[in-house]
Amino acid sequence: MLRICLVDEEAEFLALMKELIGNCLARKTVLCEIDIYQNPELLYWEFLEKREYDICFLDIEMPQMDGRELAERICVSAV
Repeated sequence: MLRICLVDEEAEFLALMKELIGNCLARKTVLCEIDIYQNPELLYWEFLEKREYDICFLDIEMPQMDGRELAERICVSAV
């Protein structure tokens, strides 16, 4: 099973992306679980609790923490 997370502050965009990615993978018969986060800090805490994803789609510009900073924190916490 492929584990994917999407991070963006816009709920409508997250819902659309979840649907599009889910439909695309379903057509390819790829089982997946897609989690969405409107707050990048929540995803960061999930990683600290050892939550794992195969793919993370991060918005670059977010008010709490930008996607580059989140990616850096995730990478550092994984080591």
